Amino acid sequence: MVSRDRRLDPLMRKAIELGIPVLHHAWHKTVDKKPDVSDPREPADLARHLETEKIDRTLVSSCESVSYPDPHLGNEELFRRLEDLPKLLPVPVVNPALGSGRDLLERTRRLGARALALLPSYYGYSLHGSDVALFMDAWRERLFGLEKRDTS
Repeated sequence: MVSRDRRLDPLMRKAIELGIPVLHHAWHKTVDKKPDVSDPREPADLARHLETEKIDRTLVSSCESVSYPDPHLGNEELFRRLEDLPKLLPVPVVNPALGSGRDLLERTRRLGARALALLPSYYGYSLHGSDVALFMDAWRERLFGLEKRDTS
């Protein structure tokens, strides 16, 4: 991402060279924000930085969606903000414990999602739980045409 503080540019270049993910801000700074502090509302800056560093595309999830009771609200906002930035590929945050797998599948389908961000430790569910298994089977089938895998 483009840093307003140019002293970080060499660090960012090295992270890119080594293939180390650099995570963006989780929260907005609302008090005493300094002029050289970047802000998570700047996806266009990130897209320009990718161009400068000759990076074709990157996956982007919304940290804001994690803070909503239903992450889908933040996902919708993320997809809207990135629709004119083809280098930034939106990845919705999904909480399979929040409802029916069918509903989650339909919501991600409507967004046009091709990948998902699952945060089991944050939301307190198991990747081995039945809700997650049912959802992931349906997701795999929708996305790849793959039928349910045999886990026996």
